[in-house]
Amino acid sequence: MQALSQQTILNARVVADQAAIHAESRSAAKEIVRRFLLAKRELERQPVSAVVLRKSFLFGDSNRMCATSIENMRCSFAALAQFAGASGLAELAVAIEGLDLTLPYSHLSRQLPGLRMLFNKGWCEFRFDAEEGEKLLSFANDHGATFRFDHC
Repeated sequence: MQALSQQTILNARVVADQAAIHAESRSAAKEIVRRFLLAKRELERQPVSAVVLRKSFLFGDSNRMCATSIENMRCSFAALAQFAGASGLAELAVAIEGLDLTLPYSHLSRQLPGLRMLFNKGWCEFRFDAEEGEKLLSFANDHGATFRFDHC
């Protein structure tokens, strides 16, 4: 049996780690496109002052999201946090990960670094500042997300 050097083992781990990071980013890009119904035309437009994503949700009598909406929103937030972390927006990633989706939706509206979140009755809006929005669209494109509405 041939003994592997420690350097060879270390190199293999680095390659495996890079592959895992790429897979996580690819998965996050797909989730962002799927959960926010992004169209390919979003990437072809000229730079703007903000990128706005909208999402609907179901809520109950207590003005809290229903369990299915909480899970759906958690997946959306996890994908956005992955994007932020991979794009060098660490403060935004930490802020997104710290949100408590069990609060009444009226308490979830807030300003995060580079992102304004507005929750209304049954829908929410994620307004990314220009730089963060361009990074988001580039992230989705760079990681090979399949767009749902390429014909738009």
